[in-house]
Amino acid sequence: MNIFYNMLRPDPDVGLMMRLPRIFWEICNSCIATLSLGIGSSGGGGGEGSIFRLLLAMMLGPTALIDIFFWGPILGATTTFQTCHGGYLRGPRVCHMDMGKGVGRLVGMIQSVFGGVFYLLAAVLCWSEYWQAQRIREEEARIRARIQDFSYDH
Repeated sequence: MNIFYNMLRPDPDVGLMMRLPRIFWEICNSCIATLSLGIGSSGGGGGEGSIFRLLLAMMLGPTALIDIFFWGPILGATTTFQTCHGGYLRGPRVCHMDMGKGVGRLVGMIQSVFGGVFYLLAAVLCWSEYWQAQRIREEEARIRARIQDFSYDH
């Protein structure tokens, strides 16, 4: 869903070519999330998918922090509902109302903050699921070791 918001956000100053790296990053996150869910549910105990959960947590964590603490404030601080031309050495500065520019920046700011919070919660969830799967695997290995120690095969 975030991919479509990035493509269709009404901001005339930020063209589609400037949005493509973020769109591709969102596609990578979606692919890893799909692998994490698909492999984790088909394997026994989710062991095979746990590495994808760790990778997803490592991808979503920095994305969330950058969205919340960098892009949200930058887009919020540069939100203006007017476009100006001229000034300095090119004659008088002329400004006119540009609702599309202001609304686009506000939508981008809201998308960055709320998307960042969602990504942060998803990263924490993936991280905890990874460590929980690790603990389960370690416990199963201990149980197998105990069974082998107490088995009597001569």
